[in-house]
Amino acid sequence: MASLVCDNREKQTESSNSLRLEEPEAGGLKFWLKEYFGVDLRVLAISRILLALLVIIQLLSILPDLDAFFSPEGVLGVDNPPSSAKPLPVFVIHLIFAFFLLVGFKTRASSLVVWFLYLLLISRGSMIIHSGDLLLLLMLFWGIFIPWGVRFSMDNLSEKKEFLPKKVLSVGTAAFILQMPLIYFFTGLIKLTDPSWSENFSAIFYALTPTYISYGGQLLLKLNTSFLETLTVFILFLEILGPVFLFLPFYPFFFRWLRVNLLPIVRTVLFSVFLLFQLSLAFALSLGPFPFISIVSLIPILPSSLFDKAILPRKQGKREMRLKIFYDGDCSFCEKTINITGNLGLLSKAWVRKAQEYPEALTLMREKNSWVVIDKNSKEFFKFEALLSIFKNNILTKPFYFLCQSRWIKKIGNSLYEKVAGNRARASFFLSLLIKGYPWRTPPWLSFTCLFFLVLAITSNLASIGIVSMPDYLHKLERLLLLEQRWIMFSGPVIQVGYFKTEGEVTDGRWVNLSKYGGPVRKGFDFFQMDRDDSQPLIASKISKNYHWRKYFANLRSRDPVYFESYARYLCFAWRKNLPQEPVLKTVRINFISNDRNYSIEAEYGKEWREENLYNYKC
Repeated sequence: MASLVCDNREKQTESSNSLRLEEPEAGGLKFWLKEYFGVDLRVLAISRILLALLVIIQLLSILPDLDAFFSPEGVLGVDNPPSSAKPLPVFVIHLIFAFFLLVGFKTRASSLVVWFLYLLLISRGSMIIHSGDLLLLLMLFWGIFIPWGVRFSMDNLSEKKEFLPKKVLSVGTAAFILQMPLIYFFTGLIKLTDPSWSENFSAIFYALTPTYISYGGQLLLKLNTSFLETLTVFILFLEILGPVFLFLPFYPFFFRWLRVNLLPIVRTVLFSVFLLFQLSLAFALSLGPFPFISIVSLIPILPSSLFDKAILPRKQGKREMRLKIFYDGDCSFCEKTINITGNLGLLSKAWVRKAQEYPEALTLMREKNSWVVIDKNSKEFFKFEALLSIFKNNILTKPFYFLCQSRWIKKIGNSLYEKVAGNRARASFFLSLLIKGYPWRTPPWLSFTCLFFLVLAITSNLASIGIVSMPDYLHKLERLLLLEQRWIMFSGPVIQVGYFKTEGEVTDGRWVNLSKYGGPVRKGFDFFQMDRDDSQPLIASKISKNYHWRKYFANLRSRDPVYFESYARYLCFAWRKNLPQEPVLKTVRINFISNDRNYSIEAEYGKEWREENLYNYKC
């Protein structure tokens, strides 16, 4: 039987290759459309996994302050009335569907639910959101229209990879790949209108001195002023010209003359440059997850060739086939199970065939009522022990092999196998309900819907620089769905830095620092003992409990006084909840400590700090 298997190996390989979908001819219109606006299915899957992971991280980061932000008694009480849904159950549901999206289970539905719940989260938490949240929401929205559940997902575990194209092209993939370049390009154009970017090149200096500065930013401030000015010019050119080079229409002509496709090379280089740019932002400024969301959002531009060079050489090398596996080709459940096992990477060193193609294997299968696994020593395994032999030959599952060596575990495993084997039709039905497959072709109605929103996104970007005007009904739609694209990050200098100081008077006449009780400030920090150095900006990460509180206070200064009332009321609530044994809190006083500075790099960092009373509240 071993010789028969080896004789048919080449024939089966040719048959497998014939199943692969044909790629468009190099140099044709369809080829270049795919090159510019198509995305590799592996890239889509990686983007899905990383975006879902970012959603989970974002949700978990908010979880400790869930009541502080999203309960009616919290600092956002004005946005979360008592009639609104309780936050914890919604968060749990959100986490569950984000995990479904991560593993690719019911991917299309999970994409829709995760996007919608994130939309609700941002709508209810307007004071703590940042540009990264809006970008993450946009990428989740485009994810509804793309087949990012085809690879590395539970949905397609039972499907054969041979039937899948390497790269897909649709309106959804075009929107997905365009989103981040559009942000860079129009952000750069908006910056051109600001003197700190286009005239005196002081933008980087001022970007490093607001309340978001980190330790790395302080190191950059010590560098020569001319270096910061050069860096300002470089970033401006990168944001404007980088996206242009990603979509230059001249690459087909270079291909015709040089027979070399330069587009993948250019995109790989630009991705590396933008990657370093975002990592530099993370080093210099306390921007929370924004740089990492930007990096993940740029992954769609990566070419297929990058993955082919990393993966295919290993596959094309000589592999030792340690196992021969024969299954019932007339059983759909058996075939799906084999496909699932293969897609999980457990059959990389196995040679798999239908038992019906080999009389000896068919006889063994019918005699034992089991699939047949033969190792390199020609030892035969059946039922549960056949699965254990597969585990033994995979480095990731080898520990399970050793854990299942006891006689009673094997007995239970064989018993379960026999029960499933006796109910294959029912098992196949339930498996088909659980894993239905994920089509790589996007339905036409979904593509037309995506086309409408893509045109809306481009129009919104053009409106942000005044080229076109957005009709009111479209503007209301994009605001409702938070699809508005106005990217003004660091487009103007921050010429005032400051921090909130919250005090309270208790019934025994003492004035206390409320910040450490309410949670907005790191435990142990005391504003009454704050050593203010006028020569260097304070590092926000040393004061704020986390990025969400830092963003909240950055927005609080310019918001309606009703938010001051919500904040003060929350401090009263937090005092009663956390310190019931202390004297009753009577009054809350919210002050702002600020430092103005002149619009010039050469000027001294700041004048004297001053303290201003903004709001008083009686508990």
